[in-house]
Amino acid sequence: MSLAAGITLCALLAEVRLNRYEKFLLTISAVMFFGFVFRDTREFNRREDQVDAVVARLPAGSRVIGPFLNERKLLSPLLHVIDRACIGHCFSYASYEPASRQFRVRAEPKNSVVMADYADVGAVELGQYRVRARDLPLFLVYSCGPSLREICSRELRAGEVIGSPAEGH
Repeated sequence: MSLAAGITLCALLAEVRLNRYEKFLLTISAVMFFGFVFRDTREFNRREDQVDAVVARLPAGSRVIGPFLNERKLLSPLLHVIDRACIGHCFSYASYEPASRQFRVRAEPKNSVVMADYADVGAVELGQYRVRARDLPLFLVYSCGPSLREICSRELRAGEVIGSPAEGH
């Protein structure tokens, strides 16, 4: 919404008569604002492209989770990146939609495609889910590397906790 708010502000200010100094300051502010929006969007797209490439290397029909948590446990812009990357290739195992039973696709208990228990989906999103034997084979896509700016994947084992420090995120 910040982009829409910025454009609306520019449209409103276009009708106001300003002196040269005020125009200069507003121009600098607009350039900075849109520059930051561009930078953030470019970084998000770079990360999403990395996730797409990593998911494409996983076996077709795999169950995949990617809880891209942020430090403050706020809504992450990468929350649904696994859902999009898996379209036509794999299954987003921890998608909240089937488990919530509020969408057309609904998960039946003990299915082998997605989680059917909404509490389990929430635990994955919070980084507190313990992998069970019935979940396997299951792949984790996560941030890795020295600055956590790269994307990696690995197969999970029963008993591992999603979001534990051993995972590298």
